[in-house]
Amino acid sequence: MFKPDEKNIEQIIMAVEKLGAQGLKVKADEVRSLIGLSNPEEGDEVIGGRAAPADMS
Repeated sequence: MFKPDEKNIEQIIMAVEKLGAQGLKVKADEVRSLIGLSNPEEGDEVIGGRAAPADMS
C-alpha cells in the first residue's frame, strides 16, 4: 500500500509510455526526478535511450 506522499513509479512510467505514444511531450528531467533517477553525466555508462536519427541528406 502506498502512503499519500509516495509516488507510484509503475503508474508514472505507464502513463508516460501511453501518453507519449499519443504525442504528449514530457521533460526527461521531470520524469527522472519523479522516479528518483539522476541525469547521466559525461563519461557515465548509460542504459537505454534512443538512437540518433539517420542523416537523410
